[in-house]
Amino acid sequence: MARRTVTEASTTLGASQLAILLDAVHELVAVVSADGTVQFVNGAFEKILGYRAEDLQGENLQKIVLGSDVGILRRALNEVQANGSGAHTDRCRLRGQDGSWRWVEFRCQKRLEQGGSEGIFFHATDITDVHRMESERQVNSEVVHALNETANLDQLLTRIHEALKRILSAENFFVALHDPDSDKFHFPFFVDEYDTAPLPQKLGRSCTAYVFRTGEAKLIPQSYFDRLAEAGEVELVGSPAPAWMGVPLKTPTATIGV
Repeated sequence: MARRTVTEASTTLGASQLAILLDAVHELVAVVSADGTVQFVNGAFEKILGYRAEDLQGENLQKIVLGSDVGILRRALNEVQANGSGAHTDRCRLRGQDGSWRWVEFRCQKRLEQGGSEGIFFHATDITDVHRMESERQVNSEVVHALNETANLDQLLTRIHEALKRILSAENFFVALHDPDSDKFHFPFFVDEYDTAPLPQKLGRSCTAYVFRTGEAKLIPQSYFDRLAEAGEVELVGSPAPAWMGVPLKTPTATIGV
């Protein structure tokens, strides 16, 4: 059924030839109905997102779109449905079979209507790396602006936090500064869903102290934390988390915090 829909859109290729051609394309290609129900997907859906054709055929494409982006796809389909021969280009995030999210730039264009069937052509390019680079440049720009525009530390750290949340899951975020006289961490900025801002604390064996001692940025998922804990390098401080990331704050001569 799905391949007949694609075939009817072509006057030069047979069904098997068209399927082979579309499976060789590196971009995501699908035909969906006006409400988003999948009629056909090419092999790139499995290569890029991990879905076989049978996983998606008959399902709504919205099933793999990030909830906050569903409206973007819905508007595109509605516009193409209303305009017929028009096209709509936009960006959204698609969920892979492994749970990861990929940014795509997609194009919906004219409906295929022949023989009593109809469909909307959906074509998408994976731009995850490009989008991340764009976001990182934007964050860097916003941080530089914040540094130039405010001398208030609280305001500066708040703006840095807001910028970082655009590219990271940073709902739980803090800055720890080291006081060499007391050999303690102080927390001028602390936002957490579960814990309250701690009082100044000795270095100890927290993940923060580990990053401070090594002077290196660390991404510490649970498996890595368990190995470090077994080696006596770290211990749990505060509520547990699926992953923790810390970056040392450095001057030209010293590490001053995390």
